[in-house]
Amino acid sequence: MPTEMQIRSQLRHVGVSRLHRDHEGLVALIITFHSTVGDLFNRSPTAKDWSRIDSVLEDLSDYTFRHFQYEEQLMAKHGYPHLAEHREQHRQLVSQLEGFQDKMRRRDAKFSVDIDFFLLDWLFTHINRYDMKYKDFFEQKGVS
Repeated sequence: MPTEMQIRSQLRHVGVSRLHRDHEGLVALIITFHSTVGDLFNRSPTAKDWSRIDSVLEDLSDYTFRHFQYEEQLMAKHGYPHLAEHREQHRQLVSQLEGFQDKMRRRDAKFSVDIDFFLLDWLFTHINRYDMKYKDFFEQKGVS
């Protein structure tokens, strides 16, 4: 797993400071998840481990919901023409995150590099494919 600084250096700025700070917050939560599960590749989680995992994922879910809500409100306020498509991407991401959380809650997840990278891939794919599309739009609207 790359270091937090390496990950942050790869985080593209979407042009709106509040949204970029939110993305940094999401990265921090994913790093927290990584540090929580980091030693579980070679041993079974304890009840305390599961409690910490559940807590971190709940924080990530709450933060993601608030971020998506704000982003969509900002898009609606300024008439972003691709709001419906972007909102659908958010719904798909939330569904993926909920599926991931369900797997964790059922305690049937096997800790591997795949799980560790799932959340980073989830975030960076969305930012690079979808959030970067609104950068020029908000810049033209004077939103920074």
